[in-house]
Amino acid sequence: MCPLILIPFVCSLMKEGFVVRIVLKNIPEENKISDSYVLRALQSAGLCIFPLHYDVEEEDDLVLLRMAQQYGAIIITRDQFRNHKEYQETAKKYVVEYDKISTGLLKDRFSSEMLKSCLCYKYTICLHEFAERFIVDPTSEDYELVQKASKKFKQVDEGEYATMKLINMYIYAQFCYVYNYGVPEACQDFIDKNSFPMSYQDFLFAYDADVEYKRKYHVFKTKVVEEDEISDDGLEISDICFEDNV
Repeated sequence: MCPLILIPFVCSLMKEGFVVRIVLKNIPEENKISDSYVLRALQSAGLCIFPLHYDVEEEDDLVLLRMAQQYGAIIITRDQFRNHKEYQETAKKYVVEYDKISTGLLKDRFSSEMLKSCLCYKYTICLHEFAERFIVDPTSEDYELVQKASKKFKQVDEGEYATMKLINMYIYAQFCYVYNYGVPEACQDFIDKNSFPMSYQDFLFAYDADVEYKRKYHVFKTKVVEEDEISDDGLEISDICFEDNV
């Protein structure tokens, strides 16, 4: 899977209050995957979990299944874990499968015009479960497991969530460049139409320099409060483990 699709999916889950972790066998080498900066940013934010032993076959599968057993974690994957007979009941209980669905966008000039107003993707992830599947209450047999998980696996802080939104901003600017739509309004303070092509690191450098300039010279814009905070409504919500087969 292209790691680009992880960002909107992970952000949408975090926005709903879920604690998300991504289990990876390793970070693939630069020449073996496109957009590897996405995985590295997720790793820096503390969202990635790796097996202890790189050379143990399918140990990443075992990490997922053991986390489900110990913490009641939902596993989002296409893997049915048929190679792990001793965990079949665990897989049946905690695995949620998904489909990668075409949005019909970004196929040509006409279908890419939505980029003029917002970021969009060629594909979206559709889960094979209803929302109720991801929530536990005090009557659930997994309630104590999820309570234990909430102490071990913390929700990302505001800075880490802001990093996810910055990646989204970079992807948006990159798409607009590819489809010749200019620079998105949200980026116009620190990059211009001649900035691309540019790496994610250069984008971050330009963004940080702009933030520092505004702080130093007290250049502020009126803040518009958006309902884009990470939900914290006091509910006990089932942890999610997402397996990324990149």
